[in-house]
Amino acid sequence: MQSILDRLLNSAEPSIRYKARVHVLKERPDSTAIRQLQEEIRVSPRVTKILSERRPDGSIPFHPYAKFYGAHWFGVG
Repeated sequence: MQSILDRLLNSAEPSIRYKARVHVLKERPDSTAIRQLQEEIRVSPRVTKILSERRPDGSIPFHPYAKFYGAHWFGVG
């Protein structure tokens, strides 16, 4: 189990590290370290790509589960 946890904690994807730290290791979501990780998630390439088609009002012009449509189907980067 430790090797799996190590892989999660060292993931390049900040949301994976967040879930491992908060849900597995039970770190406090309001801690400084976790808040910094939340900011890393907010500006991550994956989140940036998913939200790239937002309208000026912040809405997304398509249903997020519409098959094969949206920025997230085209990869990150």
